[in-house]
Order: sequence, then C-alpha cells, then structure tokens
Amino acid sequence: MAKKKRTRKASDRDVHSNFWGMVQIVLITAINKGQLPAAGLTIVAIVLAVKIPPQEIGKIVSQLFDMVVLGNFVGYILFLMTLLLWYLHNKRERHRSETELRRVSWERDKFQRLVLGDKLIESSED
Repeated sequence: MAKKKRTRKASDRDVHSNFWGMVQIVLITAINKGQLPAAGLTIVAIVLAVKIPPQEIGKIVSQLFDMVVLGNFVGYILFLMTLLLWYLHNKRERHRSETELRRVSWERDKFQRLVLGDKLIESSED
C-alpha cells in the first residue's frame, strides 16, 4: 500500500513571504546567534536617520565631532568597543560549543557501537 503524501495547508506554513515575515526571520536568526542587541541598535539608527530632517543631520554630525574632540564621547566609544568584543566573544564561544557537541556525539556513538555492536541503527549520515 502506497503512503499518502501529506499536503500542507496555508495555516501550517512557518514562513511568511512578505516584509514582516522577513523581519521575523531576521530577528529570530539574530536571537539564535546572539546578535539581537546589535540588530536592535541598527534598527533604531535607521529609524532615527529616516525621521530626522536633513537640516538637522549636519548639526548633529558637527556636535558629535565636537564631543569627540572634547573627550565627552569616550563612553560611547567604549560602549561600541564592548559591543564589538562581546560579538567576537560570542562567536568564539559558539564555535567552541559546536566543537564540544561534535566531540561528545562522537564519544556517544563510539560507546554505543561498543555496547550494541551490529544492532546499532544509524540515524544520520555524517
């Protein structure tokens, strides 16, 4: 007897093919990779850049350069450096975690082969 193929209804779909679906996918990916704070700051910067009148942008840039020259901007620079270092640390730790997971999986498989011998059923192709 042939197996019946399961057809998916529109309500079963996880992916929405519109702008908000794209935003949802990007934010979920940012959460999974630990990049949500950087994504949030980027979104806020884009919204601010769009909302500020063009005449004000020159004044704001001039004020920012004045703050850098006076040394009042050190906190913001340190904050950005902290974000960058946090991102790099997060990336390194994620790599370490994945490496350890592969090692533990390999150890588990080795032990299962030792205990079960030929009775072991392969669940994935590595």
